[in-house]
Amino acid sequence: MSVTGSGWGGGFWGASFWGSGSSDLTLDRVEPIRENVVRLFFSEAPRFTGILDPHDASDPARYSITIVAGTVGNNGKPVRPVTPVKVEIALEVGAAGAALDVTTDRPFTPYPAQYIVAANGLVAASSGALLIPPASFVFFGLYRFLQPPAVDTRIPSRDIANPQTHSAMDSLPDSDNPLLLGTIVVDDNGDYAFDEGLDNLKKRIYRRLLTSRGRFAHLPTYGVGVPDQVKRLNIAAVRGALASDAQKQISEEPDVQAVTVRVVTDSSAPNLVRFKVRVKAKFSQAPIDVDIPFSATE
Repeated sequence: MSVTGSGWGGGFWGASFWGSGSSDLTLDRVEPIRENVVRLFFSEAPRFTGILDPHDASDPARYSITIVAGTVGNNGKPVRPVTPVKVEIALEVGAAGAALDVTTDRPFTPYPAQYIVAANGLVAASSGALLIPPASFVFFGLYRFLQPPAVDTRIPSRDIANPQTHSAMDSLPDSDNPLLLGTIVVDDNGDYAFDEGLDNLKKRIYRRLLTSRGRFAHLPTYGVGVPDQVKRLNIAAVRGALASDAQKQISEEPDVQAVTVRVVTDSSAPNLVRFKVRVKAKFSQAPIDVDIPFSATE
């Protein structure tokens, strides 16, 4: 229905509006936004109190979602029933409360399965006008597609520059300043400097080898912990176990396609043990060699 006034004194002064105009509440369109959420767009904000009183738009009982029988999702399964369990005011820019999100108890069957969402008994917050029927729309479940991982996809990685070696400073500002080692440096604009590509990969390899296992609560298996074994590096079995663990952990870095790790003693310095890491990175065609020395006496 549509309520229209004809001017001052036309029967609506002091009621729903003063002067000429109209007041309607309509459901204009719907849009699924998540696997179990459909957004309803109204012509104006419905009355939303959150206490489930009469006409409260937060009451899930004011909504129904029914299946369109015979439709099937792209997963090959027939459309399955869902039930509204929660209603919230959508964070839609410019909606001013006129968009509501209806959450269901389970995900919709994906596209092209179809559903019908309907609302009933709602009133406009400003005028009290009842929702005009028919207040229903047909919509599709969201299209679901899982992208298979590609081993040749370049995954950029960068980190705040905190150089630990002189060689890691080649691409950083003031790379000739040895006092910047172990400090957070800034770029030419005064912002934090970032290292990426080869410099970033070398940093993460060093970090893997130096970090003791269990030091990160959220990564319990991270870290080879070579410094914890420095006094046992002269034992071949220990070197072999560390090399195997390092190879496994470095291969988990997102831009590493393949890696080999060897641990060898230095013929010119008997107490020096070198971790020789060769990496095939996704961002480089040529192999990358990293040589990390450790003293077996400290």
